[in-house]
Amino acid sequence: MTSSESLHQKISQALLGHIQAIDLFVLIRDVLHFWDDLIDKDKAVPDADINQSMFKALVAIPGNSFYREHQDKLLPVLTNAIANWHTANQFEQTADRDRLEQAFVIRSDYANVLIQMAYLVGGYDWMIQVTPMIRAMWTTENFSAYLSNLQRERAAKRGMATDLVQSWYEQETPEYLKHGLTVFNAAMMGATEREHVDKLISFIKPPSGATVVDMGCGVGGISRLMKESDPTSTCYGVTNVQAQADVMRQLGGVEPVLCDYHHVPLDDAVADVVLFSESIGYGDLIGLLKESYRLLKPSGVVVIKDVAGLTGKPVWSTVWQWMVHPKGEIDQVAKELGFTVPASETYACDMTRYEKFLNESPMMHDRYGVLDVPAGEVEPWIWLLQKPENQNA
Repeated sequence: MTSSESLHQKISQALLGHIQAIDLFVLIRDVLHFWDDLIDKDKAVPDADINQSMFKALVAIPGNSFYREHQDKLLPVLTNAIANWHTANQFEQTADRDRLEQAFVIRSDYANVLIQMAYLVGGYDWMIQVTPMIRAMWTTENFSAYLSNLQRERAAKRGMATDLVQSWYEQETPEYLKHGLTVFNAAMMGATEREHVDKLISFIKPPSGATVVDMGCGVGGISRLMKESDPTSTCYGVTNVQAQADVMRQLGGVEPVLCDYHHVPLDDAVADVVLFSESIGYGDLIGLLKESYRLLKPSGVVVIKDVAGLTGKPVWSTVWQWMVHPKGEIDQVAKELGFTVPASETYACDMTRYEKFLNESPMMHDRYGVLDVPAGEVEPWIWLLQKPENQNA
């Protein structure tokens, strides 16, 4: 017997062989799984599946006699299951273990639909008897396996987003340079790129002769200006964009490292500073901080200049292919990974330069439109994370 046949047998058992009830639950399950596939975007959904699922949702479910008879009792349970599925999807975007444990429990809450249907066909005593079997049917993996599967799904999505952003930056890099931008930041801490980087240096306070690894560096504008301030420093510019690596080689001062910044081909404990300046939102937060920890010398620091979300939940920008982490989340994840957090604060910035760039560049304007930062939802934020002095990679 296949696992699918076994599952169908258990559904039939839970519903006491009631044909219309069994058909209805299978229809609901199929439509919900289809919906989940559309949202996950982790596999192609053929047109035939779309057509079939829409028919099930619009015709087969409303036409089912068991549904018509018990609609008033089924709709509230189904509504709650959908609400919990949405919530689980939100929680799965965070690194908060408590939230992930909640997501693990509620992500398939449509099991309650089957429990309600068991009650409708068999009464209270039957519902109590069969619920343990139903719950066991929905817990085919433990929490550790769930986290591993979630990590693989995140990696697949990150890969798709990273591929898109990589192709965009291959096209956009010459456009930035044509408009005089070598620091690819929207939020500027100073009136010029030099002033912007001087304020970053003042915040970081790198040691003389520091080794800086600039993650998602564009053409290395920030690290090049850092090296001008300290010619004894060593600067690596990490990018997955060939056009940006080529510019770094031409301009000099920064050694390009062409790779996925989750896996940087540099030795352990090589860096005094790992820098993410408006770049951490393109990747997996936990993976990037783990890689940073590996790269850092004891007492080395990670600097993250970005924005923090103020709504208490992560925000994914489909326009920018960018994740905004809720305020406090980066601090929490960093501490869980062994960092201390000497500084975590907002900063004053000006986006006029980038707004002008979007308006003056037809390519950028067509792709992104105007720079629209939702008031009250995000604010500029900068973090300083430190690897403890007594820790090795």
